[in-house]
Amino acid sequence: MDSLITSTIPQINTNLLVISADDRNMLQGVSFWGKINGIFNIIVGILTIISGIPALILFGLGLIYFGIGSVNIIVGVKLLSASRKAKLTSQSNSQSDFNSSVIGTLGDIRTLWMINGIVYLITTILAIMSVVFFILFFASLGSSLTDFNGGLSR
Repeated sequence: MDSLITSTIPQINTNLLVISADDRNMLQGVSFWGKINGIFNIIVGILTIISGIPALILFGLGLIYFGIGSVNIIVGVKLLSASRKAKLTSQSNSQSDFNSSVIGTLGDIRTLWMINGIVYLITTILAIMSVVFFILFFASLGSSLTDFNGGLSR
C-alpha cells in the first residue's frame, strides 16, 4: 500500500538548476573578456621575453624581461582557464556541475589575485628602493660639489 502512495506522488528533481538569463549573459561576458585578456597577456608575455633576448646578450638584463614575460604568460593561461570554467558555468543545467564550475573559476581567480598581489608588492618595494637610491645619489652628488663657481669662491 505504501508503494502505491509513493508512486503516485510526483518526484521533484532537486538536481535541476535555474539560472536567470541575465546571470547567464553575465557569465558569458566574463568568459568572453577573460578569454580576450588571457590571449593578450600571453601575447604580451611572449613579446616581452623576445624583447629581453637582446638585453640579455648586450647588457645581461634579460632575466628581468624573462621574469615579467613569464608572469604575463602564467596570468594569461589562468585567465583562459577561468574563462573556460565560466563558460561551462553559464551552460550548466545541474547544481553539481554549476557548483564545481564556480569553485574552479573562483580558484583560478584567487590565483590571479595572488599573482597580482605579489607583483604589486615587488613593484612597490622596487619603487621605494629606486626613490631611496636617487635621493642618496643626488645627496652624495651635492655634497661632493664645493660650489657652482668651479671651485673659485673668493
